[in-house]
Amino acid sequence: MSSDEGMEFRGDLNIQKITFDLIQVVNHARGQVDAATFSEIVDQLMLQLPWQQQIEIEDESEDYIDHIEEWRAVMIDGELGSSDPDHPDLINIPGTLRYNPKFNDGKPKQISPTFVTEDRENTRAKLKKIMQKLQNIGYTHKQDEQMNDGGDIPKGEVPPPTPTLAIPDAEDDEEDGDEG
Repeated sequence: MSSDEGMEFRGDLNIQKITFDLIQVVNHARGQVDAATFSEIVDQLMLQLPWQQQIEIEDESEDYIDHIEEWRAVMIDGELGSSDPDHPDLINIPGTLRYNPKFNDGKPKQISPTFVTEDRENTRAKLKKIMQKLQNIGYTHKQDEQMNDGGDIPKGEVPPPTPTLAIPDAEDDEEDGDEG
């Protein structure tokens, strides 16, 4: 007998509730977890969108994928090598003990820094795009007259606004040096 036998799922899945819960998780995770975990949470939120919006977000990846081209230092014998391409760390230098005329045509070889080209996802920009898509499809938070933490709101008073996801502008990301 498998563990699923006799198990039955009853009830409807409330996608709005699941989405709201994931937005709360995103808010809580911001700054509390590593970049890879935060990115995974944002990806889970994206899965709550209708597939057409998911495809649109993937097609608009240039808005949240940063193309990086830079020189990076390499770890050499436990120490970080040169990061200056004009003054690199070289091996196989003629006249040194480690010179091998058969290695790299007998010429010196640069080992640090190396030039790296990569695409890096800016998770905050992707999250902003997801939240815009949610808004475009009419996802809103209903405000109840009764607050969990404050009890009933007296008649005639306006309740405080519902907390929403605060997404920094792209300029804020650049100032923070946040990559994702």
